[in-house]
Amino acid sequence: MVFRGPVPYTFSMNTRTTTYLRLAVVLFVILFLTGCLRSEIRLQVRPNGTGIISYTYEMQEEFALMMIGLMTMGQEDAKPEEMVFYSLEDVKAQATTFGPDVQFVRLSPLNNPGYQGYQAEFLVPDVNNLVLHQTPASPDGELDESAALTFRYERLSTGDAHLQVFLPPRVEPDPEVRTPSESATDLEEKKGMLEIYRGMRASIVIEPLGTIVDTNATRIQENRITVLDLDFARLFEDPSTIDLIAGTETHTMDQVLGYLDGYEGVYFEPLPEISITYR
Repeated sequence: MVFRGPVPYTFSMNTRTTTYLRLAVVLFVILFLTGCLRSEIRLQVRPNGTGIISYTYEMQEEFALMMIGLMTMGQEDAKPEEMVFYSLEDVKAQATTFGPDVQFVRLSPLNNPGYQGYQAEFLVPDVNNLVLHQTPASPDGELDESAALTFRYERLSTGDAHLQVFLPPRVEPDPEVRTPSESATDLEEKKGMLEIYRGMRASIVIEPLGTIVDTNATRIQENRITVLDLDFARLFEDPSTIDLIAGTETHTMDQVLGYLDGYEGVYFEPLPEISITYR
């Protein structure tokens, strides 16, 4: 799953103020901003094994302004309404999370109604070295390599290109983490907190640039192969899903989604490996 976004825009402050505000912003991001995001990773792969990553990342404008306001607290001349929550330097640095030779190409600001965000493009010289992470980085910046997509490209004797996409192991639901004994008050509080995720949307898409000759991918529309698609607005149309999440003691988003796999609004490619032959 893709929630990895840029490090928030940073500003010059004294050390003590920076420490307090950094903690406040981290808590703010963890508790609120995840549910206010729309993101998509679209990987286009050429027949020669090179490719382009288009990374779209948007945050609801009101929350973006709130975060910028926290970061500029105490600065009398700050104008949050004229700032953005990301920086060019941080977006460029994301190239290293995709692989050792991935290169930043360009950053285009997005101003869709009600959102602030950007679309970034990265050049992939060799898709064999590409890594696409599905889960966010830990607070120390570490990424879970076990929850990532990896790739293998080769040219077949027929001249066709062949791309294999290896998906991370699925997180199976564990009935032992169910906590039906929690008080009704605790459950209602959890349900209220879950409402912040209602606007979240995330997806990973692979587009071979050419004609697909053969593939075992489950969800395909023309050349667009969907690996992951999360739409929490659709998911929460069924109140029972909120009850399910609220009544489950989980520690990671992967565990939550393990319970929701198959529900309306939650899609994972069911196969552990996707094979694509194209020319």
